[in-house]
Amino acid sequence: MIFSKIKNLFSSKEQNDVDRTICVHNINTAKKIGILYEASEKKQVEGIEVLVDFLFHKNKKQVKALGFVKGKKLDNFHLPKLQYDFFLSKDLNWRPASENYIIKNFLENEFDILINVCDTSVNELAYLTKMSISQFKIGRYNEDMLIFDFMINIKQQNTDFFIKEVIKYIKVINT
Repeated sequence: MIFSKIKNLFSSKEQNDVDRTICVHNINTAKKIGILYEASEKKQVEGIEVLVDFLFHKNKKQVKALGFVKGKKLDNFHLPKLQYDFFLSKDLNWRPASENYIIKNFLENEFDILINVCDTSVNELAYLTKMSISQFKIGRYNEDMLIFDFMINIKQQNTDFFIKEVIKYIKVINT
């Protein structure tokens, strides 16, 4: 698909094309936190609740979790809530100015921390990470994908384990 090739091109550039202020944040200095994750299955949506609960309820941060749904339609468990929004691949456009309002609002929000929970093989989420103006971008280690300011290298592909590692590191990172 040509759209995937375009997104790969954007995601793999070493130089960041987005004008943003880079600043290291931890749980104490961050006020607004964005989360990108795959939300095709109900289990994936439920899994991200641990991170949202830690950030929003326990640490009183503003949180917006944006879930990517593979497929052609949203299911009942994809109803938007206060901290949760969802989008489909058809909602993305390679020209950010023409994105749908949910994606546009997310990209225009200057989060102190942006956490991409998914691995970088999900082109849609890698693209949004790259285009975000967030100050401190966190994601899984991938030597070919230089879109993060802080990468966590884990051997297992388990999302629950990755979330625990993110929580551990944002508690101890020195700014």
